Amino acid sequence: MDIYSQLPEPKSFHYLNRYITLMKWASQQKFEGYTEKHHIIPDSFYIKNRKYKKEIKKNLEYKSTGWLEGNPNSKENYIKISARIHFLAHYMLWRAYRTSEMAAAFMFMKGNVQNNERYWKINSKAYEKLKITMAEACSKRMTGQPPSRGSWKKDNIPWNKGLKGVQIRTEDMNIRASNTLKERYKTQEHNRKGISPWCAGTKGMGIVKAWNKGTIANKLECPHCHFVGGPEGNMYRWHFDNCKKLKNEPNKIIKNRKGKNCTDGIHNFNSLIEASKFYKAEPSTILYWIKHSKNNFSYGHITN
Repeated sequence: MDIYSQLPEPKSFHYLNRYITLMKWASQQKFEGYTEKHHIIPDSFYIKNRKYKKEIKKNLEYKSTGWLEGNPNSKENYIKISARIHFLAHYMLWRAYRTSEMAAAFMFMKGNVQNNERYWKINSKAYEKLKITMAEACSKRMTGQPPSRGSWKKDNIPWNKGLKGVQIRTEDMNIRASNTLKERYKTQEHNRKGISPWCAGTKGMGIVKAWNKGTIANKLECPHCHFVGGPEGNMYRWHFDNCKKLKNEPNKIIKNRKGKNCTDGIHNFNSLIEASKFYKAEPSTILYWIKHSKNNFSYGHITN
């Protein structure tokens, strides 16, 4: 018995003939690399399909949409094909029958699988027809179902009205529940009564002390304007080499400071870069040494 004779009458014989031709050709090929399993006769055409088996395991009643008897996973109905041929097969099945099951199967073919072997694009017309078929199937399935919260309107009757075992709270019930809780808290003792809190006897931050409590900031005196202040960062920013009095004194050698001429007490350097190359350090490190008098660094040159 030819397995293709079990296919029902389609809406488009053109695409069904193309599908049969494609399956006969693919059954004679040996695909290498990544392959996928495909039912020649769709699984949904059988009475005992995969959905039927899932519902039976859960002890639920299931009305199968199929009409064929037999095993859809038989060797005659199974074929291994490439991802591209698999995509084309489901496309032709959908164009041939135009059912919600075929539309859903083709819709899932657009998704990614392992190693991104399958990701296909379809044109706008096919996508529009596919979405319309899926929307119509969803509309039929949801007809008669209670409305969701997003579509709830004042004119709609509540879904639980008149049902037994479902409690509908009224304003009187809310008032009685409120009065009961108020009376309960008048007589009920607090569960922490008699237990002293962990922060008892402490003030402010309690046992947590500030990291700078009791410390005194170091104060420095500017050698040019003799201002005394702190902290050190602000003093070095606005005084010492950046002092306004130093800039206003014409007798001071401003050129050496601007040119960043410096010395370590032994060697003379014409710039911070020259000193950084000699010591293999960043210019900012040399500047820090000069400002904090580290390693005998200072501005200017020493004279023999």
